Amino acid sequence: MDTVQLGRIVSLFVAISMITGTLALGEVYFAGDHYKVQGEPEIKAVVVNPVVVPGENATLKLILANSGSVESLVPRGGSKGFEAEASCEMIAEFACANAINLEVTLQSAGPLEVISGPIQIDILEAGKTKLLEFQVFAKGGASGTYSLPLNLEYERQIDVSVTEDQVSPLYVPIEETLYVEVEVVGNRAALKIERTGSDLFPGKEGTFILMVKNEGQTAAKNCSARLIAKQPFRLEKERAFLGDLGPGEVDVAVFKLDVDRDAKAQEHQLTFEITYDGGVVTQSLPAGVGGSKAHLSIAFLALTLATSGLVLIRKGRKDRTGRPGSLRKRRVSDIAKQIFRRG
Repeated sequence: MDTVQLGRIVSLFVAISMITGTLALGEVYFAGDHYKVQGEPEIKAVVVNPVVVPGENATLKLILANSGSVESLVPRGGSKGFEAEASCEMIAEFACANAINLEVTLQSAGPLEVISGPIQIDILEAGKTKLLEFQVFAKGGASGTYSLPLNLEYERQIDVSVTEDQVSPLYVPIEETLYVEVEVVGNRAALKIERTGSDLFPGKEGTFILMVKNEGQTAAKNCSARLIAKQPFRLEKERAFLGDLGPGEVDVAVFKLDVDRDAKAQEHQLTFEITYDGGVVTQSLPAGVGGSKAHLSIAFLALTLATSGLVLIRKGRKDRTGRPGSLRKRRVSDIAKQIFRRG
């Protein structure tokens, strides 16, 4: 055995002799300790924005919180003649609830792909929080709630040795996995006013038609269109119920308006509010009064509708439940004929 090997064995023996362990109790501490502390980090994660849309990159924001604390600090004796060291050790022991050299990795799951790497945090002290951002991508067509593993690797202090004001912490590595829930919601219903048409003349009752389309990838439930009228217009019913609109579906809202006799033959602004479960779209649109331009606009809309097959025209103010007065199917060509007859 050479001198180098002997030196390594002696060093190892000294290191082992400095540490006394009671494995059954889960305790590891330096020999000659003045204090023994009970406490450790307790890390939790909360998703700030848990909803992502399929087919798009998204920034997932997490709040990482360390709610760990020091539960007890028990004197172990042996401080006589070492009061300064004992005092220094007591203060240093309170760092037991801090997470040191923390590495946070969010892993992919199901259709959710994490496209950013691990995040390094030097220290997450007890009682502190840290905002983290991960880039994720949800595959097209995905829908539902998914649990993403959040892997944590860090060190925590389990003991402190103080010699001549030299503080020597003892760390142990910790690995744990948390889970964060992320909901993938198909592109939200995106209602859009496709076209409008009107036959409005001073001193007469006219019609304003609104073509509404769902350009999203999920159904829009309980849709309705509301016309907010002001002079020179008056209307009996300001809301038209459209029911449910599936992706790509089109429906029309028909409003009857009375136009003031002294209304100017020009474009006036009308405000429309399209509502559905979870959303609202507000838009101001021009409504022409008088002349052939207004009549041609509704005729053009009628021709457009006539090429699109069947739509649902509402008779009453009920929803699509099949109850009396809810809906009836009519060919759009019939609507077009009625519009032309008004001219």
